[in-house]
Amino acid sequence: MKDYLKEFKKQKFRKNTLIVLSSLAFAFVINGFLFWTPVGNKLQTSVKNATTTKTTEAVKSDIYLQLQWTWADTLDLKIGTELKQVSEVRLSIVTNPDINIFKINNIYNDEDKNLEIIKISNTPGITSLTFKFQTPVNLTPGYTLANIIYTKKEWEKVAVNLTETMFVSGKDSFEINNSWAEF
Repeated sequence: MKDYLKEFKKQKFRKNTLIVLSSLAFAFVINGFLFWTPVGNKLQTSVKNATTTKTTEAVKSDIYLQLQWTWADTLDLKIGTELKQVSEVRLSIVTNPDINIFKINNIYNDEDKNLEIIKISNTPGITSLTFKFQTPVNLTPGYTLANIIYTKKEWEKVAVNLTETMFVSGKDSFEINNSWAEF
């Protein structure tokens, strides 16, 4: 077997110098690519973002779904931020269209007599709703807009999304942030 170390020592000074200089040139090219080009800057940013610590704070939504821990399968549709002089809230609930996996049975609010719930469509997987207040109200964070009773197969994981969410104040309509629930 050859002794590569002895052969390396025997090589001439020029060959060793050429290897060292080509290595330095290669290092400068890589360094230039990483620090002086837009692609290198994007690469640096993605590496930095991958190592930063993630925050555990949830993003606040203007309207969100919360799983209610009761004997019935119930979701609460809640307000996350203050909404002023609301006369109407419109939204769509999008779920799995297979009614054997997930089905919305009832949507109600027994606590607020000023509120009327109108179900506009009930296409499998898409439920469009309008919540009309007889007199404009200020909705505070944590206000339960509606309770949603559902049935689902226990072993199936289901995602429920809110879409096209907006509220009406006076004659103006405003879009609001929404979120989704998975259970």
